[in-house]
Amino acid sequence: MSTQLIRPLHAQRLEVRCNVGDAIVANLAVHVVFFFERHLDTRALTGAFAHALANLPIFAGRLAVDDGRMRIRCEGQGVPFTSVSSGRTLREAIRSASEDTGLWLIDPVNGASARLGWSPLCKVRVTQLADDATAIGFSWHHAIGDMQTAMHFMNAWAAAAADKPLAEPLIVEDRAAYLDGHSLPMALGSQGFVASGFQNLHVARCTWQRMRESSEL
Repeated sequence: MSTQLIRPLHAQRLEVRCNVGDAIVANLAVHVVFFFERHLDTRALTGAFAHALANLPIFAGRLAVDDGRMRIRCEGQGVPFTSVSSGRTLREAIRSASEDTGLWLIDPVNGASARLGWSPLCKVRVTQLADDATAIGFSWHHAIGDMQTAMHFMNAWAAAAADKPLAEPLIVEDRAAYLDGHSLPMALGSQGFVASGFQNLHVARCTWQRMRESSEL
């Protein structure tokens, strides 16, 4: 097992002022596992990941409280990225994620610790499985955003891996002020996920080729 801190390819200083909705989920982290029916090169993944972080730096930031208001401070702090090997097969890994906790496939973000600014807002675990398949565990603090936000990041990661242009994201620096001037959409989220129902763990199965070619997983 090896862990490295991946920083944005081009770090930028940014501070996102959170709103009351973010405060409600201040102790909550979300975990997702993506399964791929082929071996993914870890070095290529980390390089593309650094590129994606430059596009969405909030995933590499840290929470802080200033004047009683929660903020995400982005200074290129980085994301812990762990690579491991497992003797389990793809089928066994999927069964584990759907029938028990499947937490061996992720490095879970500690929501309470992250809220205090003591730990990262995002963690990644890449598990090389026994049958030449790969699982990517992705954990993030809910103050960063919901599943739709995570999908924006995954699409940026896939585009970077395919050497394609990354879509320009909308990063709102004052969320309360932004919501005051905009109506909320009726539905949020992204298609292609199956929620396992166990400890906020979501499971998605796809191939790397599909991930690269599609704008949605």
